[in-house]
Formats: sequence, C-alpha cells, structure tokens
Amino acid sequence: MSRDILQRALDALESATAYPGRRAFAPLIAEMHAALAAPAPVVQPVWRPMRTAPKDGTAVLVLVDGSDIPRAVRWLSGPDDRRATEMTTCAGWHMTWDGTHIQPHDGPRYWMHCPDDPDDSAPAPVVQPLDQTRIVALWGDRSDGPSTAEIVKFARAIERAHGITGEAP
Repeated sequence: MSRDILQRALDALESATAYPGRRAFAPLIAEMHAALAAPAPVVQPVWRPMRTAPKDGTAVLVLVDGSDIPRAVRWLSGPDDRRATEMTTCAGWHMTWDGTHIQPHDGPRYWMHCPDDPDDSAPAPVVQPLDQTRIVALWGDRSDGPSTAEIVKFARAIERAHGITGEAP
C-alpha cells in the first residue's frame, strides 16, 4: 500500500471517530499510524555491480557477457578451497554445479542473491473479508453516522488496499 493511500485511509478513519462504534477501529488506526511513522523501505536494485559481490563462497546468480540467462556461481580461492572440484585450477568465479571457471573475458558483469526456496517459507494466512453483518456490528449504532452501504464500501476499500480477497495467495 502506498504511503499516500495509507494516509488518506487514516484520515478517513480518524474523521469517522465522531460516530458510535469508533473504538472498533482503534487498533487499525494505531497500526496505520505506526506504518506511516516507519521509514519507507529502501529498495535495492536487483542486479548489483560485481565489485560488491561476496567472495566468501556464497552462491550467487550472475549475468555473463553475451548471455541474458543468470548462472549460479561462487568465488573460489583456488584448488585448496573447501568447495573446489577437480575443475578448480585457480581463484575466481566458478559455476556451482561443476566448478567450471568463468573466464575473465566472459564476465561476470552483474550479480544478485539467489532467491529463497519457496518451500522453506510458511504459507501466508488466508484472511477472510468481513461480511456485511460483521462490518455493521463493528461500527455500532449508525443512527447518526454513515449508511450501511457507505460502511461496507469503506471496509471493502480497506480490504482491497491490504490485498484481502478471501482466497489463498
């Protein structure tokens, strides 16, 4: 969610605090304030210059000259490196699967960390959208507030902003 959308949603929630049932939104308002107070995440470029690549044996993906297909490589210090294979004859960048040395004239040009294994992460919980009855119950007595349709429309906008669809991601 962009900071601008978050700020507008927060403003709408805070302006609604004159209505009965406003306490139901207090946790959401606090969470939104915290999100706005937090520094914006710094987005790192995916591909980084080779001068910044780790040379500690960590496997990374690289782009080599003449190819747009990433290759898995690691820096090996030479034939005595603990990850060396019979193909390892010198220090430099080597393919992870067989230890083949990447010649300096082939690059590599850029590198990036290998992505995490998706099977190693826990699945995101499925968050169900609120049904209309629950939305109205959370809001409380609406006699001096917005209509049920306005409340439901607002709740649906918040759910869309947070990606809540009721379906598994």
